[in-house]
Amino acid sequence: VLNFVGGRMRFTDFVIPDCKLKSDLYNLINALGGNTSLTTLDISGNFMGDSGARWLGKALQINTHLKSIYYDKNNISLQGYTDLAYALERYQIICFGIT
Repeated sequence: VLNFVGGRMRFTDFVIPDCKLKSDLYNLINALGGNTSLTTLDISGNFMGDSGARWLGKALQINTHLKSIYYDKNNISLQGYTDLAYALERYQIICFGIT
């Protein structure tokens, strides 16, 4: 979703559920670290696994602008959730979607 904010077009919502991108999602997640306009991310149903959860955790330690993240149906194990939770201890988030 592109929105006009302060007279400029900004990319605020990135929604790509159920695309089954697997490891192809890692480059996108890596790019999140430097993004300052994105507020909503829906990467549910992409089967990114534990490695993707670690990439997401690292990106969230840098990006403090995301407000909503949806990432269910990604084949993440207990270890992946643990890695993600560790990263989120340093991150304040409004909505964290797991269904």
